[in-house]
Formats: sequence, structure tokens, C-alpha cells
Amino acid sequence: MKKILFYLLPFFLFISGTAFTQSGWTPQSSGTSYLLNSIYFFDLNTGFAAGGNPNGCIILKTTNGGSNWVTNYQSTININLKAIKFVNSSTGFATGGYYPNSIIMKTTNQGNTWINQSNPTTGTIFSISFINADTAYCAAGYGVILKTTNGGNNWLQQQTSISDHFEYVQFLNPNTGYAVARGGQVMKTTNAGNTWFTTYNCGIWLNSVSFINTNTGYTVGQSGITLFTNNGGTNWSSQSLGTNSILNEVVFISQSTGFILGASGLIYKTTNTGNTWITQTSGTNYDLYSTYFLNDNTGYVCGDYGTILKTVTGGNSMIVPTLVYPPNNSTNIPLTPSLTWIASPPALYYRVQVSRLSDFSSITDSATVTTTQRTIPGGKLTTNTTYFWRVNATNAYGTGPWSEVWNFGTVSTGINQISTEIPDKNCLYNNYPNPFNPSTNIKYQITKSGYVSLKVFDMLGRVVSVLVDCKQTPGTYLARFENSDLPSGIYYYKLSAEGYSEVKKMALAK
Repeated sequence: MKKILFYLLPFFLFISGTAFTQSGWTPQSSGTSYLLNSIYFFDLNTGFAAGGNPNGCIILKTTNGGSNWVTNYQSTININLKAIKFVNSSTGFATGGYYPNSIIMKTTNQGNTWINQSNPTTGTIFSISFINADTAYCAAGYGVILKTTNGGNNWLQQQTSISDHFEYVQFLNPNTGYAVARGGQVMKTTNAGNTWFTTYNCGIWLNSVSFINTNTGYTVGQSGITLFTNNGGTNWSSQSLGTNSILNEVVFISQSTGFILGASGLIYKTTNTGNTWITQTSGTNYDLYSTYFLNDNTGYVCGDYGTILKTVTGGNSMIVPTLVYPPNNSTNIPLTPSLTWIASPPALYYRVQVSRLSDFSSITDSATVTTTQRTIPGGKLTTNTTYFWRVNATNAYGTGPWSEVWNFGTVSTGINQISTEIPDKNCLYNNYPNPFNPSTNIKYQITKSGYVSLKVFDMLGRVVSVLVDCKQTPGTYLARFENSDLPSGIYYYKLSAEGYSEVKKMALAK
């Protein structure tokens, strides 16, 4: 234990103030460097992401939960796609454009084909909100709101009282909707978009709005601005997230849980209806623009340079243990070492694996423990052998990844081949001295090449030491047994070779 504490002390000093968790968000390979503005899934397997750059636009599709993404649609026309949403598993819309090219595309076959829809505006169409399969609204540039009542076959322009670009629109029901604009305006309709009026103007570019119910909603934008209302938009109050960075989207996935995305990989999460927002580690410095959650735990985020992230833990970080003892690449480690690691915060339990192979294709020892230490029982490890070990942790959000893989070499017992002459029979000799304290010599001879085992047992039949566990050539060998931790008493040593086994008794007298 003194040796373990010796290694623990400097390690604690080194990692003081360091987080031992990894991001709850895992990068996905999108296969593109295009900026991705919008992401949408209609089941656990099938999803779409859309975006573009000055060279054109792109739609990506996955059918295996994001493990692989393929190009579903691509154009060299300068019509950066800003939003993609589906009404059902077959029918969806993608919107975007650059002045004077405005675009609304529709698919009715899960994105196999996309058909351009006629629309009356030349401004970029930034977002879309559905009431049902027939009725939808789009937020567009130059103060324009578009509406369709026939599934996108026709779009009518709803001119508002402003000329700033609308960045986002959300309808709560067939009559009530909200839209936010670059001039800082929050606008509302209560008659299905026939008229729009300004409920608030903060004077700062707003990017997104999300209402939890008819009373409570949030909007975010540039300079880290975050506004909320508890009375349907009549009054808005500011809320500080502690950042001045651009915030691109706010989305509530339930009555209590919501996310805010922003520049340089910012992700904030609330689980108490926005009373407090907690920063999550995204693992990227790229700007993030859109998120979509299938349930409380499984969700996706997309952003700049083809960034797509996935979480199965609601974005919450999972613990990655930090290995401490035995030190990596250490040697002369006892056969019953206490493997030790650090994890912060503590987990519900840990799984430890030990193997002779670095890929852990075969396991020497495996255990599930609730503490940050695992003492390997006697009989598991053999002398003069290199072992690899790793640990993972399980908390309330799931099981995290494995730690780093470390290795250690076990103690050598000083086994020597004292003769290469092939004996006429297998033999296990009496140990000497006997009784002994603290060490004794065990001589044996084998007639054939093969696997040889020499183990020491206590009177209850438990293995207390493994002296030999390997292949050996014919000859005579001398093994030294020393274990100062054992109590006085009778012990047995057993030799097993090709077709041969013998047991003898020895006494440890202290």
C-alpha cells in the first residue's frame, strides 16, 4: 500500500483542477466540408442535414443513425440551404437561397427526389414551421413571411411592417406564431399570419425563437443575447449565459429541457425550463447551428465545416477513468497487484479488464467494482509476464469509453534451467529448505516440450502463487518461491506437465 500511495500523491497533484470527463457528444463523419445549417431525423435511423457554401448547396442523408452519411442532393447553384424539416417519414421541405435566388424544395419519397416549389420572394428563406402536412410558414429576407395551405404547391407572401430579414418562425397552433428578425424584432401573430405585430425590439440581431407553451418562450442572437417571456411575448426579460458569442439556435425538446447552440462549439442545456443553463462540452470549436432530438437522450447537432455531432446521453458527459497504479510500462509487479484509478465525479460502478493481449481479445481477469481499486486474486497472473489493463465507468447517463490501456510486467521468480539433458522421467523433488522462511527452492524435471504449470496452494486449496505457467523444453529446472506476506502453515505445490501431475507438501515457519 505504501508503494501505491507513493504513486498516487504526485498524480493527484498533477491532475488537480483537471476534468476527467469527456464530451457527451461524439463526432460523426459527414464526408463534407460544407457548412451545415440544419439537421432533422424522423426516426432513430433516418435523418437529413442541409447546408452549403458559395459553391453550392448539399443535402446529406443517413439510414443508420448517423454512422454513415451520403450525399442525397447537391447543386452548384449559389443557394445555401438554411433549413430542412419533414412533415412525416416521406414528405419534407428544404429552404434557403441567396438573393436573388430563393428556394423551397419538396420531397415526397424520403429525399430520393427533390422538386423546386414556386414561391413569390427573392430573399433567402431561413426557416420553416409546420402546422400540419398542408399548412406551413417560412421566415424569409426583407420582412417576408410565406404561407402555404396546400402542402407547398402554392406559397403566399405575408408582408409585415419591417424590412429586416426574418431568421426564424415558429407556430404554436394554427393561429399563434412568432418570428424574430435581424433588427432585434420579436413579432407575433394571433390570426394565422394575416397580421403581424412587434411585441419587443431589443435592437440586437436575433437568430432563433422557441416557445415551450403559449406563455413561456426564449429567443437568442448575437452578442450572447438571451431573452425569455412568461406571458406569451407581452414582456421579455434578458438572461445572461456568461458569453458574448453569437447564439444561433434555441430549442426545447420537452417542457423542461432545452438547448442553445452558438459560435465556437457552444452548447448550453437546461433541465428546469430555462431557470439555469449548464455549459456542455461539444468537443469542437466550429460554430454550431442546428440540433434535433429524437428523445431525451438521443440527439444530433450540425455546424460549420461539415460538423455533425451525436449524443446518446442528452449531451451529458460520461466519465473516463484515469489509471494510476501500477504505472504504465512498470516491471517487477507482484502477482496480486491492486489496480488503482481515479474518476471524477464518482461513477455507479467500474469494469476492469486485464489481458495478456493489447487488443483484449482474450481476458485474464475481469471484474465489476464500485470502488476505484481492484486487487487481482492469486492464481490469475503468472510470473515474468506482461499484462495490459483498462477501466470504464458507468454513471446515470450510461457507460463511458474505456480508459487508456496501460501495461505492467510481473515479478520474476528466478526460474532457471539447470540442465538441458533430457531426463528419463518427469519428477517433482522435495523443496529445500523445508521448513523455510521466507524462501525455498523447488526442483523439477520434464521429459517433453510443452505447457508446464507450477502453483502453490494453501490448505483450503486456494492458489497463493503461480511460479510457472508457460511452455518449457525438456530438462531440469529450479524455481525459487518467496512470499513474505503469507502466514505460517502448511502449503502444497503442484507440478503439471504433459501427461504428468504431482503434488508435494512444504511448511512455512516464521
